[in-house]
Amino acid sequence: FVITISHNTRNDVIQYCGCSPDKVVVIYYGIDEQFGPAEQPSKELRQRWGLPTDGTKLVLITGHQSYKNHRACVSVLKRLLCGCDFPVRLVRVGRQTAEWQSLVAESGLQKYIIELDLVPHTSMPQVYASVDCLLFPSLYEGFGWPPLEAMACGIPVVTSNVASLPEVVGDAAFVRNPHDIHGLATDVVDVITIQELWAQKARAGIVRARQFSWQAHAMQLAELYQTIAESDVPMDKRNI
Repeated sequence: FVITISHNTRNDVIQYCGCSPDKVVVIYYGIDEQFGPAEQPSKELRQRWGLPTDGTKLVLITGHQSYKNHRACVSVLKRLLCGCDFPVRLVRVGRQTAEWQSLVAESGLQKYIIELDLVPHTSMPQVYASVDCLLFPSLYEGFGWPPLEAMACGIPVVTSNVASLPEVVGDAAFVRNPHDIHGLATDVVDVITIQELWAQKARAGIVRARQFSWQAHAMQLAELYQTIAESDVPMDKRNI
C-alpha cells in the first residue's frame, strides 16, 4: 500500500507513479492541539510581536518556497493599498530568500510589509491570532497546514482552488484561482471589513479544523496495518 495525505496527492501518485488505485490509501494529517482560539486579546498579542495596534488590518502570508505564490500576494497588497480607505499591512512569516527580497524591492512596497522572519512553530498560534486573515494562494500543496492551522485559531482564510487545498478547507474558507488577483483581493477586503462575514468564516473554520486530528490519523493507520496483518499476503510481499 501507498499512504497519501490527500485525495489530490493520491491522484498524483496514481498518475505519475503508475500505482494501482486500490493500493493507494488517503489518511489525512492532523493538526497540533495547540492551534485553537486565543485566550488573549489580539491587541496584546500584536504588541508582543511588534505589530500595529492602531486598527491597521493585517494580512498574513507564510512560507518561502516559490510555489507559495508570493508574487500574487504582493499584487493583492498593491490592490488593497490602492482601493482601501483604511491602513493595511502584509505580515510575512518565512525565511528570507533572494527571490523574495527581489520581489519586494521591485514592488516598492517595503514599508507596507512587516517581516517576522522565522517564528517557532509553537508560537504560530499567537501570530495567527494577531492578524485579520491568512492569504495563501499557493500553487501546489500536498496537504496544506497553514490554512487549517489559521482556521483552527479562528482566523478566516483566503486560499487557492488548486491541488489539495479545496478538499482540506472545504466551505470554511474563500477559494480562488491563485492567479486571480482581483478575486483574491476582493475576498480579503470583504472578510476584513464585514464583521458578520469575518465571524461566520471564523466559526466555520474552527468547526472544519476539528475534523483533522492526530488521533484520527493514528487510528486509521492502525486500522490499515491491522487489515494488512490479517490478509493472506506473505510478509515479504506486503509493500507498505
